[in-house]
Amino acid sequence: MFVTRKIENIIRQELKNHPIISIIGARQVGKTLLSQKLFPEKPYVNLEDTVKRSQAKEDIYSFMEFYKNGAVFDEIQNVPELFSHLQVAVDNETAPGRFIITGSQNLLISEKISQSLAGRVGVIDMYPFSYSELKNAKLNRKTRESAILYGSYPPVYDRKLNPVSWYKNYIRTYIQKDINQILKIRNSGKFIRFIKLCALNAGQIFNIARLASCCDVDIKTINSWLSILEQTYIIFLLQPYYRNFSKRLVKSPKLYFYDTGIICSLLGIKTEKQLQDDRGLYGFLFENWSISELIKNSAIKTEESSFYYWRDSNGHEIDLIIDSGFKMLPVEIKLSATPRTDFAGNIVKWKELCGVKVEEGVVIYGGTEKWSIKGVEYLPWSSVDEVFLNFRNR
Repeated sequence: MFVTRKIENIIRQELKNHPIISIIGARQVGKTLLSQKLFPEKPYVNLEDTVKRSQAKEDIYSFMEFYKNGAVFDEIQNVPELFSHLQVAVDNETAPGRFIITGSQNLLISEKISQSLAGRVGVIDMYPFSYSELKNAKLNRKTRESAILYGSYPPVYDRKLNPVSWYKNYIRTYIQKDINQILKIRNSGKFIRFIKLCALNAGQIFNIARLASCCDVDIKTINSWLSILEQTYIIFLLQPYYRNFSKRLVKSPKLYFYDTGIICSLLGIKTEKQLQDDRGLYGFLFENWSISELIKNSAIKTEESSFYYWRDSNGHEIDLIIDSGFKMLPVEIKLSATPRTDFAGNIVKWKELCGVKVEEGVVIYGGTEKWSIKGVEYLPWSSVDEVFLNFRNR
């Protein structure tokens, strides 16, 4: 069953404005299937294919001449020489939506776009399925534990695969292919330990020195490894919000994964019962799941939002702050299935200190009913996508 991606509307809008559309995301998030669905009239060129890659590298002028009327170039990071030739092609003929390029290495693609294609390309981030996309396709998991365990990568749902075995193989393939291709890591054992420690610290304040010590590598190496995980859409760092405050604040980032199925695989979590038995870990995973869902939902908005967390030295904390540029929405995330008024206590505290326009606030919790308590909206976990809907309508 094909799952309709909400990002399709953003791609259609960008098509009107740019001769090139770039769709960037992790491997296996559905970039190929989506580009073929939206652009069936364009030749599809998979640059992972050794024959096509050789043709492009050995005689790039003939290659571009053959596709002068447009094409979908999949995994373009394999032939970085194409970027400058695409610049020449679209400068000579500026028809919108002529070329579609996809890739899974954000740093290389972003660098090449800034060097050769600035102003000529619309860049779109693509993530695994959102929970609302799965709901619309009637493929969503019915419990919090199952949603976390299954993650949201398309093959698990499209082909009804076992998530435990699929994520295990995905991580192995990802490390062998992307990471080794970029970094050429000599000791893969240390890197595997590093990524497992990242999973163990998901949702927590990030301590790079401690991580370097645990992996027996220097801080420079950890920074390099982190950068690659970010650029290949495996993790993201949530920065602290500390503007307009006078009191001492925590200013280190938090680390999150875009997909909880990967975390579960790295930590050896194979059943829902394992999650239920470790309440502390379950809470961090629920927080990670909720925030990653909000990141995915932000990708389908026409206006951009920034994401932060806030914590002061006394332990007051807001799990997520969504900043649209002209207003902010504080979001608390609680695993409990029963809503309580004290869930919003830190939202009230933060609003007192903030001094700028702030929405009333939202609590995402583990229950099933919607509530409004003292001006704060309580949304059940399965309605996490409604956070942005309410933010826009306020």
